[in-house]
Amino acid sequence: MALFKRRDWNWRAGLRRLGLASLGMTYSMGLSGLGAQSAWADVYPVKPITVIVDNGPGSAQDIWIRRVSGHLSEVLGQPVVIENKPGASGTMAADAVVRAKPDGYTLLYAAANPVVTYPMAGGAVRYNPEKDFVPTAVGTTGGPALLAGPQLGLVNLADLLALAKKRAATGGDLTCSVTGLASSYHFACAMVGQALGVPIRPIFYKTSPAAFQDAASGQVDLTVGAASETLGLIASKKLQPLAVLTPERWLKLPEVPTFKELGYPDAVMPLFNGAYFPAGTPAAVIQKFNSAFNSAFLKPEIAEALRTVGVAHAPFSPQEFAGFVHIEQQRIKRLSDSLNIKVEN
Repeated sequence: MALFKRRDWNWRAGLRRLGLASLGMTYSMGLSGLGAQSAWADVYPVKPITVIVDNGPGSAQDIWIRRVSGHLSEVLGQPVVIENKPGASGTMAADAVVRAKPDGYTLLYAAANPVVTYPMAGGAVRYNPEKDFVPTAVGTTGGPALLAGPQLGLVNLADLLALAKKRAATGGDLTCSVTGLASSYHFACAMVGQALGVPIRPIFYKTSPAAFQDAASGQVDLTVGAASETLGLIASKKLQPLAVLTPERWLKLPEVPTFKELGYPDAVMPLFNGAYFPAGTPAAVIQKFNSAFNSAFLKPEIAEALRTVGVAHAPFSPQEFAGFVHIEQQRIKRLSDSLNIKVEN
């Protein structure tokens, strides 16, 4: 059982509905030269592959790419080196990758922040998020929980609303720690505030673990986080889950309701992380890496890790992932307007 069942987050249907079959055809045309590249692809890789991660150690991106890196090394026959480059809503990592030689030896592993949410909210970047990357493979998918620090004594959303009313009476507000300006977590916190009709002020952090720690220690009131990042903190009573921004309850937190169940059907925020090569990377490399990456999630230990935290893997082809990224970019543009998340450059 996955955090998101495919029928709830129906990506393939979304691709068809938005008429993105042509996008897949365009990409497929780019793959037509695979035969000419096959001899080169047969020997790839011949040196270590560097994966630049857009968040710090302990983040969802970092956790999953490190879990699959051993399998990638085994299948591809070369070491996979992980380099964390957090900061600027993930755009520092993306910028480093887009400037790398497109030879298959440097790639980005990131959440939605650098390619989708930050630039689609108007953030200035030194790359074109829609043209300078090749979406290659999806890692894990899911959605965040809204979490409170234990010092507040909150148990549910009713408690949170009572606290918000009390703060408002004295001119105060609620604070929410998020990883990066115009990040998925920033959008999630803003979505919660809009749904509940209460002001929630985002406090920005460079890495997810730092954001969670300050919520746990009482420096901020709330935070949002994925299952793989926060279940340990929840189990140790350092963070209190109030509700989840997913279509279904988290498998590992069956007692915590969804926002939809509580009467807020629009408070749903999909999360995903994935691999991107710089544009111009040979199509044969894209296909080879995609196959190796997807096969990693079939390994018993990786499949068990997915079950342990109740998240899913989407075994997309590069074409499907490219279509999904396009869908998300358009969706975030609309959310940027409705939630008034605009990056001032």
